[in-house]
Amino acid sequence: MDIYNGKSEEKDAEYLLRYINDVLIPSSQEFFSLLDENKVALHHAFSFNAILAHAIDYMVFISNKMTSVNRKDFIHKFDEKYYVDGCAI
Repeated sequence: MDIYNGKSEEKDAEYLLRYINDVLIPSSQEFFSLLDENKVALHHAFSFNAILAHAIDYMVFISNKMTSVNRKDFIHKFDEKYYVDGCAI
């Protein structure tokens, strides 16, 4: 997978940033609050997974405008760069 370091289209970047700020951050705060309280139900896990998957799919969509990338390689490279000790794909 080629790494793209250029600029994406502004509207794509604005959409992704709005999604992160308006959906991903609030939902992650709520999910981790439920997790801390040991109150995560199955529908919470599925919902948060769908929210994360949409964010990943949109990053892949933006990347594909500039270079050829598939979702599996994108996630693998992303995980290599931003992994957290103790976590697995």
